[in-house]
Amino acid sequence: MDFTTIFTNLSSEYPVFLDTILWVFAAIGICISASGVLAIVKMGKRDSGLVTPGSHVMWKLIGGSSLTDLMLWTKAWSGTLWANSDPMGISEYSGGSSAFEPAIMAAIGILVLTGYVTLGRAYLMASKLGTVSIESRGDLVGSIFARIVAGSALVCTVHIAMAISASTGFGFFS
Repeated sequence: MDFTTIFTNLSSEYPVFLDTILWVFAAIGICISASGVLAIVKMGKRDSGLVTPGSHVMWKLIGGSSLTDLMLWTKAWSGTLWANSDPMGISEYSGGSSAFEPAIMAAIGILVLTGYVTLGRAYLMASKLGTVSIESRGDLVGSIFARIVAGSALVCTVHIAMAISASTGFGFFS
């Protein structure tokens, strides 16, 4: 077996990888949201001397709940930023006419998986937004938006390549 065949056969497992990524980020999101709810409960106990700021709790709840529904937010960002109303399904990255086209599509499938991980990391960073100092908050917000743009671009790799091909005539997938 050559590398192309192994790589192409691996691409049939991409839906399982994507489901695993989504489940792991959903579990992390539930844990973050639960810690936000516990912080709300601790706010009622004023005699402890440690008061959690409301922004800390708010960003935990926003980041955690966004992680639990990462697929929805991925479709929202890819539709907003890249005018892609329906990002291609991960199971569509196989097949082709030549021997190397399935391997290229398998590589693009890895980019899509990387895009989901990048978007998940953006929401993990958003849940930490309430804990950083005011001076560091701008850097963190910039990093969050950069990850959202990069992750949604990775998810829409084929859509962006086809749009460039249609406008310039490069012929990426012809």
